[in-house]
Amino acid sequence: RIFKEHGINQRYLPPAIFEDSCYIAEPVDKFKHDVVFVGGGKEYSHPEWNQYRTDLMEFLYNTYGDRFGKYGHPQPTIRGHELNQLYASSKIAISDSLNKDFIDSHYFSDRMFLATGRGICTIAPYIPGVTDFFVDRKEIVLYAFGNWVQLKNLINYYLEHDDERRAIAQAGFERTKRENTFTNRMQTMLQILKDEGAIHA
Repeated sequence: RIFKEHGINQRYLPPAIFEDSCYIAEPVDKFKHDVVFVGGGKEYSHPEWNQYRTDLMEFLYNTYGDRFGKYGHPQPTIRGHELNQLYASSKIAISDSLNKDFIDSHYFSDRMFLATGRGICTIAPYIPGVTDFFVDRKEIVLYAFGNWVQLKNLINYYLEHDDERRAIAQAGFERTKRENTFTNRMQTMLQILKDEGAIHA
């Protein structure tokens, strides 16, 4: 909206995962969790989002106790192959999205690609644009923002239904690897430039 008001010609590119990070690792015992979250906790640096992140972390800790694993400040940060191992070893990843007032339908967290692209069943808050990239209950699982009862019911359901959870994890992985890497985004960018006449094939 701001760009449009200033006459700036811009295009939206969604988040993505680096192609060489998009693989399923072998599970390791040290990272086995029923539920996992990667990111900052109540110390999250976006003040307009602190309360939701605080509430989410408290809900997960209080509900799942030592079955829940959190990585990222103030806990250790995990990247690279270890992050792939973490997701491959755990059952469900919880995503999050900083989308103030939910006015931007396509403004959502790159966690949806960073987790699905490593082969874990991912549960995320519903934002309309997400369904342009994933099919709910087939490639990702969406819940109503702030609805802790629904989130708990979904987590518990998929913890109890291994085959369905694994099928969603595999389908989400395949969709991300096929359509949501930075290679895909660069191809889209090049096509936009060609369409605008900025470059020639």
